[in-house]
Amino acid sequence: MKIELEEQEINLLKSIIARTEEQAEGVQNFEVPKGYILTEEPKSQRLQLLLKPSTFKAIKTLSGEAGESMNATCNKIIEKYLKERGIK
Repeated sequence: MKIELEEQEINLLKSIIARTEEQAEGVQNFEVPKGYILTEEPKSQRLQLLLKPSTFKAIKTLSGEAGESMNATCNKIIEKYLKERGIK
């Protein structure tokens, strides 16, 4: 099936394609907000923890110094612990 397009329609399609390419470029140049870490494995499991106040304060201090979320800091601590024991 052959479709005949008017010049105006062709120009409209070209402008849509150009805008889409510009938007894709913007995504490629996206900067990760402070405190967020891009990982290959998405975080999809939830865990509710009760911590001693001193442990909570220490994690909060570490995350503040690293400029990351407390969640990211906890993930790093747990992953390091598992790796040291050969579990992950």
